[in-house]
Amino acid sequence: MKACVSALEEGFAELGRGRAVASNRRDSHSPSTPKGTYYRFNTMEGIIYKLGVCAQRIDSERITWKKIDGIVRQVELPSADGGFVGLVYLYSIRDCRLLAVLNDSEIQRRRVAGVCAVAAKYLSRKDSKVLGLYGSGWQAEAQVLAMKQVRDIETVKVYSPNPAHRRQFARRMSLATGMDVVAVDTPMEAAHGADIVSAATNARQAVFESSWLTPGLHLCGIGGGDYDEKTWEASDLIYMCAKGFHEKYLMENPRMRPDLKYDHMTSSGGVEGALYKKFSKRTNYLPQLLVGKSPKRSSSEQVTLFQKVGTSQGIEFASTAKAVYDQALKQGAGREIPNKWFVQSTPQ
Repeated sequence: MKACVSALEEGFAELGRGRAVASNRRDSHSPSTPKGTYYRFNTMEGIIYKLGVCAQRIDSERITWKKIDGIVRQVELPSADGGFVGLVYLYSIRDCRLLAVLNDSEIQRRRVAGVCAVAAKYLSRKDSKVLGLYGSGWQAEAQVLAMKQVRDIETVKVYSPNPAHRRQFARRMSLATGMDVVAVDTPMEAAHGADIVSAATNARQAVFESSWLTPGLHLCGIGGGDYDEKTWEASDLIYMCAKGFHEKYLMENPRMRPDLKYDHMTSSGGVEGALYKKFSKRTNYLPQLLVGKSPKRSSSEQVTLFQKVGTSQGIEFASTAKAVYDQALKQGAGREIPNKWFVQSTPQ
């Protein structure tokens, strides 16, 4: 995780310096089986000149939406022999060669948490010691590991709607990190006394209420709609990853699935899209923060909000995949595949 956070910080700084490029994320949806599920193919790309690489991440997946513990959640369904299909293709920008094909799962969760940690390094108070956490799943684990890299976190208070899951999470992460990770019974308890609050859930609605805000708090979310409108309004600094659109294309009538509709004005449909649009004039972006072109925390009383949305995923995969590739070469990991399998003798 330490190497991941470092690679992401440098990748975003390169984007801020104008020496990297990231494309829009594109999702294409088609009805699938059984009824009520969708096939989704998504792709994103990024190039970092300093690293000499281009990365493309793709997912081939089936998704659906279920109400779990009273909250509507997006659920990814296992396919392909009971597993999931997500890949990162890493290319050389010097000679166009395909350097590696990597599974995306571990890279995916670490790059998400790693970006949140980079933002926290610049936006949270340096004396932050208590992390309030919403979520007890795959992404939530990485949030704990990542925040520990940039702040001396001593206590983590975790809430999720499933009591058994949050207690298991607390025991597992306490053993894994040596920190005091405790499960709490209400969302408000997770926020009480926290210096940093991180929302790592797949909920499609806000998990935090503005009445829980305290001076100096840093908020982080990975879903887009984790915080209610009053929380956005009360935040002194609002940050996102980067400008850009999340393009969504649907095979059938978009009115049948308004949550999938692509909105050119807000980059997203739904509640979060309205928030992006309403607060667009107050929104800053992480690449500019890292190179001193936008404001950072100026007092211990400020409330800061970071939403991990925007066109930056390609940069995140380029940064992290290159780091993984370099370590794989050093350790002799992976399998060598003849490059000639991927080269043709005629131009496109």
